[in-house]
Amino acid sequence: MIIRYTNQYEGRADEITALLHQSYAPLAEKGMRYLASHQNSEKTLERLREGESYLYVLDEKIVGTITLRSHV
Repeated sequence: MIIRYTNQYEGRADEITALLHQSYAPLAEKGMRYLASHQNSEKTLERLREGESYLYVLDEKIVGTITLRSHV
């Protein structure tokens, strides 16, 4: 299920951060050091709040995220 991120999920910032670290690990190992590969949970929350964010939840586990932001 895809759900829009709200502050009710802020208590799961560590889980979201761990997912990002795991997802970006293969790129980091190749020298591509994206912020999501090493950011802390506070930065994860900051970035989730910066745009319109969605979480993909499967069996109550967060398995994906996307944040849409305008750079205009």
